[in-house]
Amino acid sequence: MTVALYGTGEKNFGFQMDGFSTFSVSNVAGDVKGDKQADCADLAIVSASLLKKRGDPGFDPRADVDYDGDVDKADYLYVLGQIPAAVRKHCPSQ
Repeated sequence: MTVALYGTGEKNFGFQMDGFSTFSVSNVAGDVKGDKQADCADLAIVSASLLKKRGDPGFDPRADVDYDGDVDKADYLYVLGQIPAAVRKHCPSQ
């Protein structure tokens, strides 16, 4: 069973249930760690789970920003696009 509730834009929230559940709320787009800012640490979380899917070792559900069950280029580019350019240029994943 998979249940997903999610949103994008200025107010992000999510809930997943598939043998486990995750809930995160942020009013800042791209903020996967929940500290109300999108920065290099958020991109690092997504990068660490890149190309992994739910059930894979190392999969972090926070990185699946579109809640489709995997962390792919779309998740990465979404978070990258939410990080201010002045901050983004200092991200090691760049």
